Amino acid sequence: MHFMTSEEEKSQYGEIMADTKVTPGIVFRFIKLETEKNTKQIPTYIQLRALLALSIGLVISFYISFSFANSIEQSFIFSMNDVLLSKINGYDLVEIEAEKASLAGEPGEPWLPACDVHILLPIGAKVSSLKAEVFSETEIDGEYLIYPAQKASILSAPRPQPFVPPLDAAYDSFLPVQPVPAELLDNMILRGYHIAVVRLYPIVYIPADGKLFLRNTIRISLNLDESEDFSIMSIMPAEEVFEDIVGDDVVNPEDVISEYMTVQSLSIPDTNNVKYLVISSQSLLGAFQPLIDWKTKKGVPATGVSTEYIYSNYSGSDNQEKIKRCIKDYAENKGTIWVLLGGDETIIPDRDCYAIVNGSTSDSTIPTDLYYAGLNDMNWDDNGNGIAGEVSGDTIDLAPDVFVGRFPARTEDHVTAMVNKTIAYEKNCPTSNFAENMVLSGVKLWNLGDAEGKSEYMYSSFIDPYWNPVRKRFYDTATDFTGGDAYNVNIANLNTQITAGYNFLHMATHGGYTAWGMEEGSGYSAYYASNVSNPDKYSNILTIACMTNGFEKAEPCLSEGFMRNPNGGAVSYIGCSRYGWDYVSMTSHGTSFKYDRTFYQFLFTGEPATQPQRLGSVFSRMKEYWTGSCTVDGSMRWCQFGINLMGDPELPLYTANPSSFSPVLPASVVVGTRTVIIETSVSGAFVCLYKANEVYESGYTDSNGRYTATVNTLSSGTISVTITKLNYRPYEGSINVTSVSNEDNYEDNDIYPNAYDLTTYSNTWLSAIYGLATQTDYDWYKIIATESNSVIQIECMFSHSEGNIGISLHNSSGAIIALSNSSTDNEFITYSNATQGIYYIRVYGANAGNPYDLRWKAMGKVAKPVFSPGAGYYDSTVEVTISTATSGAIIRYTNDGTEPTSNSSIYITPLTLNDSRMLKAKAFKNDWIDSDVASAEFSVNVLFHNLSISMTGSGCVGINSRTDLYGIPYEEYFGVGETVSLYPYPASGYIYDGWSLDGIKQPKAYPINIQMDSDKNITIHYKADSKKYKLKV
Repeated sequence: MHFMTSEEEKSQYGEIMADTKVTPGIVFRFIKLETEKNTKQIPTYIQLRALLALSIGLVISFYISFSFANSIEQSFIFSMNDVLLSKINGYDLVEIEAEKASLAGEPGEPWLPACDVHILLPIGAKVSSLKAEVFSETEIDGEYLIYPAQKASILSAPRPQPFVPPLDAAYDSFLPVQPVPAELLDNMILRGYHIAVVRLYPIVYIPADGKLFLRNTIRISLNLDESEDFSIMSIMPAEEVFEDIVGDDVVNPEDVISEYMTVQSLSIPDTNNVKYLVISSQSLLGAFQPLIDWKTKKGVPATGVSTEYIYSNYSGSDNQEKIKRCIKDYAENKGTIWVLLGGDETIIPDRDCYAIVNGSTSDSTIPTDLYYAGLNDMNWDDNGNGIAGEVSGDTIDLAPDVFVGRFPARTEDHVTAMVNKTIAYEKNCPTSNFAENMVLSGVKLWNLGDAEGKSEYMYSSFIDPYWNPVRKRFYDTATDFTGGDAYNVNIANLNTQITAGYNFLHMATHGGYTAWGMEEGSGYSAYYASNVSNPDKYSNILTIACMTNGFEKAEPCLSEGFMRNPNGGAVSYIGCSRYGWDYVSMTSHGTSFKYDRTFYQFLFTGEPATQPQRLGSVFSRMKEYWTGSCTVDGSMRWCQFGINLMGDPELPLYTANPSSFSPVLPASVVVGTRTVIIETSVSGAFVCLYKANEVYESGYTDSNGRYTATVNTLSSGTISVTITKLNYRPYEGSINVTSVSNEDNYEDNDIYPNAYDLTTYSNTWLSAIYGLATQTDYDWYKIIATESNSVIQIECMFSHSEGNIGISLHNSSGAIIALSNSSTDNEFITYSNATQGIYYIRVYGANAGNPYDLRWKAMGKVAKPVFSPGAGYYDSTVEVTISTATSGAIIRYTNDGTEPTSNSSIYITPLTLNDSRMLKAKAFKNDWIDSDVASAEFSVNVLFHNLSISMTGSGCVGINSRTDLYGIPYEEYFGVGETVSLYPYPASGYIYDGWSLDGIKQPKAYPINIQMDSDKNITIHYKADSKKYKLKV
């Protein structure tokens, strides 16, 4: 299925315009949502009165006016690629591959696909009616006998529902099945976001003809009206996690989600936020304090409220409604998103709801903690007949506004066990052989192998594509454990596997209130769950089994046994408190498996994005996903009510072996306003700084792993530092707050923007500037590397016996680039290849008041020499120059392959190479780092040498012949090693007077024999003949 988002297919919304008029004590805000011209507007005028007690005693009221277009249009496209056809026992099963797809139809009628879509509406709007049109339709080739719809079967029933054959009246008809292309199922409000739930019917079937048609394009028009259920949470500060859920869930998040964000930005948040609320009896509330303290310490501000206080201070028709009104109060006024119901039904009463399946199996006592999560509707018994949650007569909103979990405790010992396990799971998760472990177990439901088939289909399609666990199979028909077929699913073997430790355990079997059905022997009962020993390896259990989570029926039920076990069992349990439901098939999934697989899919794909892997947010996302299928009677609604979460809703679930933090934090700060920097080297970690009644700062580390906060302390003591991240063990540390300052002459330099400037004190100890420094908090110093490719050296001297000190080097943005933190009396850093620019030195330690001395220098590094021409093969003499980019540097070289030293030959003039040589060169400069060695191999294979002849006086020369004369100057190439004979021939009046080689006079010879082993420069000397001659006749 494809959702059309073109401008032609969407309603057009303009900018939100806000005009503010101020009267003393009262603020009026008028918000108008503009739309395109000629669009009819439906105005709504909603007065929201939020009483806020301010320090000056003012009362602020908000008066907000909204207007929105009278309709929204959306189009959906289906293609044959979305259609799945298969054969089952001679019938044709047709399905649609789309989000929230399911099969619809009454038993015995054709079972055809439908898919639900959620559409975001403007603030204050609801859908009053829906119009649907089909713009194109394609006949699917062939003739089809569609599989008849079946009744869902109770998972604990010994036999499934019998096959329902096709009804003659339905299959002989020429009337189309699913004649309407779409229908409105519900309007719901999720944390203030108004959403329409619509069902699409992409397939049409003519039974008598066996014809199938695909509706290629369905366009729907939603007519809007003012919602009488407008929620104040629409204008409260946005909670990102709910924005994520809406953004992931609706087909049009870009349309009006910005409208909500703009309105929410106008509100005034309560600074005393309570993100996590525990509700329990006064007698048990104290046992929850370690959990409340841990939540608060790690950055999730938490508190507890007693039921006694709630019953006395909140209105309601019964205690359940009073508790719900308290939750709504905290959600609206303190931003609460996590709610822990601290007790079983004797402590926190459940809301019993009604559901009916197959028109005959009904229950009006299904315990439903979802009641406490949906805050837009206090009363789930609109018709007043004492039965809550009826489709007919009761209007309820299934969308969650908070994330609810329950600790099914009855005694203080129960609470202590669950609190301790919850904290231990988060803080002390084993670093190996647990977090990535998963076991899928199951026993015959109705047909041999069906538990395995359905579980493996869930694993292969909804777990394995997103997560790669160490997965073990433990079925009645297959096992990965030693013993093979003989290793049965029984009490002893299941205990062995739970003891071994599995982070995730899924069980597909029959169940009762107190036990799981086993392959052999008696069931695995609450007794065994209460006594199995797997300390520090507590499982997260998910099961399709019937009734095992019936916390208000049995004492204890199976889930309570697992949860209350102080030495093992489970840290969370998700299962149905009444029957589970499925269809008879080896692999396809009925209701219970649909919920379970969706939980795993959202867990391992990280939804919702801002609170991924949190037990309660994943659980709520799972339920919200299927709300469309729960607007009518049936097994989906039954399980929506009956599946409850036992466990801490905020619990972060590990999906990988945990990593650890090694942060760097200041040892102390002085009372007052200070900037604190925490270095974790881990981006996206959550840091919380906490000092009771004084400091509560939290946030995420940046891309460099740094968190910076300004704290204002009023007294000495300790600031706790807690660092958390998914799949990391939490870090807990502290910073001392001192009332006495040991500050030195270099303060205030406790943050890098205030670093003391040492740029003009290169290679100078602090003791020679303004004396020793004192390590009280972070001390920062600014330095500059003036040359590129510099080497920065830092030295810090101190007495380790007075407290350890560490030093670190940071770049211009403050990111750490080098570190030294040993157990000696000094620390050194050498950082190479530093670019030109500003750097910072930080001095830190786990002590306060230790004096130290410090010096630094940034030495440029001489540029590596360069040969020109470069290394290579040459067939004639080559002249090589050597240079360096560093001005004033001296180059020394060798031509025999040895490393140059400060005593090697100095390069002055180009080098002439007549034969092969390995040249190496290194450059030196005072107070600079020597250059790297440059190497170049020259392969010189000279074939010819040049013979150049010049002369003094006058004459010519014979080349290898007395008679073959040539004028001078003369130049010619001769082969390497060749001997050339020169015969001087003086001009008239001149005589031969010897010769020179390269300007050096040589012994007189005639002829002159030259060996051509290199280029030769010959000068032949002729001089005037001074002799006088007589002529006798």
